[in-house]
Amino acid sequence: MLALSFSLEGEPEEQRKIEQLFKVYHQMMFRIANRVLNDKDDAEDAVQLAFLRVINHLNDIDENDEARTRAYLGIVTQNIAIDIYRKKKREWGRNISFDEYEIFIEDPYGQDFEV
Repeated sequence: MLALSFSLEGEPEEQRKIEQLFKVYHQMMFRIANRVLNDKDDAEDAVQLAFLRVINHLNDIDENDEARTRAYLGIVTQNIAIDIYRKKKREWGRNISFDEYEIFIEDPYGQDFEV
């Protein structure tokens, strides 16, 4: 699955906290991202980006308030996944060549013509 590849230069308590959050919530976050992106690699990227964002707001997270933590991590992950989806959609739209598609025009008399 997804490897914890975050390096924290800080207090051991912060490192323990992010590792615990990852251990408890990474599967939930992956499912949320994968539901938006429908791609495992992109979903893993979204989870890692979400944890990088969470690291900046680590002091705002109360591990004892599980419902709030779950909601916060879910929202962050979903927003990042949506951003990735939009970026890929823009890139995909720019890279499409009309020469790659066959266009069919339906004749009102029932015949199909390839353009």
